[in-house]
Amino acid sequence: MAQVGLELAPLHVPPAYEHVANRLRRAIWLGELIPGERLPSERALAEGLEVSRLTIREALRTLQGEGLITIRRGASGGATIALSEPSAEQRHRLLVEARDHMRDVHEVRQAIEPMAARLAAERITDGQLAALRAHQDEIFTTTGVSSFRRTDSAFHMTIAQASGNPLLAKAVEDARSALFVMFDTSNFEVLKASSGKAHQKILDAIAVGNGDEAATLMSVHLAEAWAEIEAVIDSTPGYD
Repeated sequence: MAQVGLELAPLHVPPAYEHVANRLRRAIWLGELIPGERLPSERALAEGLEVSRLTIREALRTLQGEGLITIRRGASGGATIALSEPSAEQRHRLLVEARDHMRDVHEVRQAIEPMAARLAAERITDGQLAALRAHQDEIFTTTGVSSFRRTDSAFHMTIAQASGNPLLAKAVEDARSALFVMFDTSNFEVLKASSGKAHQKILDAIAVGNGDEAATLMSVHLAEAWAEIEAVIDSTPGYD
């Protein structure tokens, strides 16, 4: 019998603690967990994720090693999202180093988020529209990068979910989770002002069911956001 031309390679199955660490890491990157917030107890995490407490401890040690959380032992201890505040020099260096990666993310977002906005204009429910308006109101009351990241992610993810396409929503979530460096190295006040105005226009188009306008406005918003990031990179002393 002729063999099928299939190339076989060793299959790497990550241990359970890596899956847990990835789940928590993504929540931090998406802004669902912000600096200063405490994680649930080891017992609660183990029960909720249906893994052992040993697996939870290993995952938390991994995140601690990455500087994403701090851990205190004792009766009043626990895991807390790290309160890290990089210097201006560190912010710029991180952004310069991540430029190629951020460009890749921007290109993916340009390919998928305008489509999500177009479909959302056609399919959004009353509940989702109310949530979108609430997130838009919250944008202007955010007081720091972490709270802005949470609200901005919630706005974009609500649009993605309102598209009614779970594959598209997952793709948007994947792209959003790659924006951690961008938010933590950018000018918060500039992002807050520009995003607030752009979000309102997108929201208005979705609310009246204008899919073409919503898609165009989303594309413009993403392009302007990327231009702001490039401006920060280009202003970095010593950047070629």
